[in-house]
Amino acid sequence: MIARRTTIRQLPLTEVVDRDAPGATPVSITTPGGGTIYHTVPLADPDTGKRRGARPKWIAGTFPLFPVVRLTDGAPWAEANLWLIDMMESKPSPNMLTFASISDDLVAFRRYLDDEGVDWLTFPVNKRQRPTYRYSASIRLAVQAGELSPGVARRRMGAVVRFYRWLMTEAGFRPANAPWVESDRFIEFKDQKGFSSVIAVKTTDLSISGRRAEDPWDDHIQDGGRLRPLPSSEQSVLLESLAALGNCEFPAYRSHFVSGVMAPPDFRRKGATAFSA
Repeated sequence: MIARRTTIRQLPLTEVVDRDAPGATPVSITTPGGGTIYHTVPLADPDTGKRRGARPKWIAGTFPLFPVVRLTDGAPWAEANLWLIDMMESKPSPNMLTFASISDDLVAFRRYLDDEGVDWLTFPVNKRQRPTYRYSASIRLAVQAGELSPGVARRRMGAVVRFYRWLMTEAGFRPANAPWVESDRFIEFKDQKGFSSVIAVKTTDLSISGRRAEDPWDDHIQDGGRLRPLPSSEQSVLLESLAALGNCEFPAYRSHFVSGVMAPPDFRRKGATAFSA
């Protein structure tokens, strides 16, 4: 099996308590080495639906359609799923489609780690051997090969960077060497009243940029869009449509329809061909 995403219809958040705590529910776990039983209670009050304790009451205690990131053996990837929950708890109304997309990005990262045999928590001195740089290089190659769009590549790399950033700031992860080199970028913009402002954003040397490599065998041209020559059959259909509509350009187009090659009236260079998007 491979890493994958599954969906839990309703995920109630719980906390571990003593077996004698009011409302405690036993949970049994069976492992090859034996088993264990622990007890939990929901974080939300079953009567009011509000969160217990000091956390803001608006934080949900149950998340519908929760996307679970699973490892090859079917077990949940603990750190990845905790990050998802932490992000959901910071939003009054989390968009589960957005988090499903983030989960897919984490699944793609986990599959790469498993395929390449990379330890995602080991950051050696050699920068090119660190999991973040290796994954970035793999994504760049996929973009150049046309296997991945630049937009998807940027989204996947961004999810991995945010995941590791959360691990370092919230989960106490301390990599032996930096997972990336970070720098500030300043972006100038104007508000609705025309006043200019500058904001600073963090960027890393893992960022994916650039366009997909052009296919040298593609039969399209770039002229305000991707255009291709019209074959004779489509040119004939175009002429018939112009004639049926009584288009005033029809006589001019017909006069330039020679030997299966058609040029618009204002495009009279020898060998010019009609193009379509």
